[in-house]
Amino acid sequence: MTCSATGAALKVEGLCWGPRAGLTLVEDMDFSIEAGSRLAILGPNGAGKTSLLRCLYRAVQPNAGRIEIDGVDLWSIS
Repeated sequence: MTCSATGAALKVEGLCWGPRAGLTLVEDMDFSIEAGSRLAILGPNGAGKTSLLRCLYRAVQPNAGRIEIDGVDLWSIS
């Protein structure tokens, strides 16, 4: 995987995460960001903003869905 000087493209498809069975904090999330773009994450307390970020920086593994950086699955990168 190579990243350009402006960054890497990010794609999230069907992302779901919850800390335990029966509690889903991020549900069926889809979005993509082109290289060099910015994204703001807004929402009320408890909406899942931090949980989403934890999935994106691999602190927690999603229960379902896929996260890609430049077309490569995030969890396949060492």
